[in-house]
Amino acid sequence: MKKTWKIALFIVLMIPLSSCFNTNRRINYFISGFFIGYNENNNTQTCYFNVEEITKNSFQEANGVNVIHDLVSNKFYSLEFYVIDHESNQYTIDFINLKDAYDGAKGTPIAYKDDNQNWITPFAGMVSEKEANYYSIHITNENFEIYT
Repeated sequence: MKKTWKIALFIVLMIPLSSCFNTNRRINYFISGFFIGYNENNNTQTCYFNVEEITKNSFQEANGVNVIHDLVSNKFYSLEFYVIDHESNQYTIDFINLKDAYDGAKGTPIAYKDDNQNWITPFAGMVSEKEANYYSIHITNENFEIYT
């Protein structure tokens, strides 16, 4: 009887403890690639986002301009983001000193914010019904709400 009681208590304690481990992990990360999307507020603007893995040396030499240290995968990437409107005008957006937008908070997908309050949230690695790798990009100094 005591053995059954101990096993039941063990199971009751393991269920809440095991669920804590899954919700505290940040599972979304950057991947290399060339992504194309549209400005959500103006579908006549096409957005291009190029992500390339780089070395730590290259990351440091860039002085925080258009580079990111992915805190989930512990890799370094260069970023190139530009928008082309219906008149073929190209607008380049620079990301300056991207940092964890939530200061290491657990249980929330990671997002990065730069000195100009521009946001990037990678969605690679997220658990969902269908596998998709994409980025949500919010540019605050322009009228862009972009999903690429």
